[in-house]
Amino acid sequence: MSNLYERDLTFASDEMLYQAVEMYGTPLLVYSEETLRSRVKKVKAAFSCCGAFQEFFPVKACPNLEILRILVESGCGLVCGSHVELHLAQMAGAGNENILYLSAFPDERDYAAVQCVKPRLVLDSPAHLSSYMETDCLTEPLGLRFNPGARFCVPGHLPFRIASRFGMLKDELLETAEKAAKLGVRTFGLHLHLGSNIDFTGYLAAKAEEMFRLIPELERRTKGTVTYCDIGGGISLHNRQGMELNLAEEANLVREKLLVSDIGHKIAIHTQTGKYLAAPAGILLTKVRGLKEADRTYVGLDISMADVPRMVFCGAQHHVSKLGDASIHNRKSYYLVGKTTDYADHFGDRRILPTLKAGDVLVFHNTGAYTRSVAFNYGGNLRCAEVLLSNNRLHLIGQRETEQALFQPFVKL
Repeated sequence: MSNLYERDLTFASDEMLYQAVEMYGTPLLVYSEETLRSRVKKVKAAFSCCGAFQEFFPVKACPNLEILRILVESGCGLVCGSHVELHLAQMAGAGNENILYLSAFPDERDYAAVQCVKPRLVLDSPAHLSSYMETDCLTEPLGLRFNPGARFCVPGHLPFRIASRFGMLKDELLETAEKAAKLGVRTFGLHLHLGSNIDFTGYLAAKAEEMFRLIPELERRTKGTVTYCDIGGGISLHNRQGMELNLAEEANLVREKLLVSDIGHKIAIHTQTGKYLAAPAGILLTKVRGLKEADRTYVGLDISMADVPRMVFCGAQHHVSKLGDASIHNRKSYYLVGKTTDYADHFGDRRILPTLKAGDVLVFHNTGAYTRSVAFNYGGNLRCAEVLLSNNRLHLIGQRETEQALFQPFVKL
């Protein structure tokens, strides 16, 4: 039996990560180019059974320019929700045909950026059609975001309620498509994005089936063609047993639904598996500041809830390990806490780790998505630096936030 706990292992050697800490300090986000490219290949290979396929990465998951460039080079499109993200996507080298723009309530700056970048549009509500028509920005295929209603069912599971503010119900989507057809639009795409952190088989296929049922009526009423269905993402990295969902199996279920559908022509499948794709390509390194014995053993870290807020806000979990010690034996129970005095600033109870002391480095795994992009300045938190491990070398790709940058927006009266 191995004496190593395999979940503690990372994409880099301990020596390389200690070198990163020495060069750039902590907290520090480290990305692996090799892992990121391999995850893209894994997603593409899984959905190759569906024929035409493309992954669109949500820029909000990791808006680092170098990471976006790698994704574009690997064949991914980019999904944007603001004028800033549109310009980032353009800077990353994505062509307008590989940029999706999907916003709930765009403003004047967003419309101006849409006119400049000319991305592929996805309408979230009927009101968007007239707005984009006024700015002469309608593109083809025109994306339509679908909301299937209050209840959604995955075969083998109980129906669950959806309280989603995104997308259009069936009737308003069809009416919007008809209006677009009268304006000359002949090709459409459907989008369906619902939950997140879904950890059971068949979720993507159930979303695909909802859209496949809608396509014949949409094409009949518009006399147009639906060229793609975007089944989104929302799948978790690990289920409750700690095992990753079999993406090839998920894709095959989508293919089976496509084969038995009433669609009489070829259709492309798109996904937006941002977290599934990028999270394993990143780790967050943090140092132990000290230990405190009370009702339990508290371990103070040099990060806070502001560095990994999704753990507090939506219960997202990250496996934590001790750098340089992946041994199974002689582990203890610790309660990891952040550097602020907020009661909610903690990282989960009963973390079973090797013996810790001040100065030790801990690793938060699967932090390549939705980490620095959602970090904030609560408690005087300065967002961490970002480095890329590429060809066994470290490259700084994101500066550590400074006090000067934090104070700069303040206006002296």
